[in-house]
Amino acid sequence: MGIFSANFGPLTYFWPTAKRPISASPDVIFVNGYYTTPNSAHRFVEWMGGQGVACSVPNLGSLLGQWQTARVKTSASYLNAHLKSLKKTRKPWLVGHSLGGVISRYAVHEYHLQDYVSGVITLGTPHRGVGAIGLTFLCGLGFLGPAALDLLPGSKVMKTFADSKWPFALPLISIASTGDRLCPVDASAVEDGPSSHCTFIKIDGLGHNELVRDGRSLNILLDCISRFGRP
Repeated sequence: MGIFSANFGPLTYFWPTAKRPISASPDVIFVNGYYTTPNSAHRFVEWMGGQGVACSVPNLGSLLGQWQTARVKTSASYLNAHLKSLKKTRKPWLVGHSLGGVISRYAVHEYHLQDYVSGVITLGTPHRGVGAIGLTFLCGLGFLGPAALDLLPGSKVMKTFADSKWPFALPLISIASTGDRLCPVDASAVEDGPSSHCTFIKIDGLGHNELVRDGRSLNILLDCISRFGRP
């Protein structure tokens, strides 16, 4: 598969859809990446469903209900409200791709959602921010929107991550790939170690968008959920 397709494609990830996967009792809440629509989650949801894992892809203030462009703080507030609307017996995992991982981590941190989720897993997420050149590519070959500002290393969101360690006895797992041309591995690093409750997993050869559809990354993700506990 070519570098462009592996990192940006398929183009259907950016097309609007009438179908948004929603489960009343989700095991996983998937938060898609910058400027993508729920279409980007269909392979993920289908694959996880085949493993008996129910997924939801809620609307977090998306543009026209489709495109993930809202500022991280806004999307996090929607995610907080969505989690608190679920049955209290459910503690789903948050799985975020790219910007979606930033939204997921920020929501748990700012709204103290440790009692509402089982953990956070991110795929190709810039936990340390991405510079201007990387940001241009990450956000669609120069087509920038408001959420892009939150991905810069000096943004308030990134300073929040940098200034405080992950404060919860809750798994924070970052999965990154050496083949990701949009979010470098170093940008995805989290503080790893037994006392931090953070785990950094590096794999080889997958592009940015392949992380949400390739069997290798999906099997690693499922293994993490199984190892740390299903909801």
